[in-house]
Amino acid sequence: MNRYSRRTWVSNPSDLAAGDLLDLSSVAQPYWATVTRVGECAEDPDREDRDCEGDCLAVIFFADDANTPWHVTEEDDQLYARLLADADDDQVAAENATHTAAAAARYAARLAAATEGR
Repeated sequence: MNRYSRRTWVSNPSDLAAGDLLDLSSVAQPYWATVTRVGECAEDPDREDRDCEGDCLAVIFFADDANTPWHVTEEDDQLYARLLADADDDQVAAENATHTAAAAARYAARLAAATEGR
């Protein structure tokens, strides 16, 4: 069973290593994805589909094919990560489940508000 560090900020994508977790969420609840490697823009065969002009600092590749490579730009000043060390896979899975449930609840509330009064 893998163990991970507490959540931390990483300012340089090259500080990430295979097996580290990166938060892909854009909301308060984290959604962790496993890093397989950090590379360059030219290594992403679908970079043109991602509107990347080749000016990214690095590209982070993930173990799960559902998570597309992340082209890190200067605007991504810090990355939220858990480095391979102290928290176990069950804790990470529980955080991901919490994120999924919270996102579904927010979506349901927005949908209900949008359809109310129609």
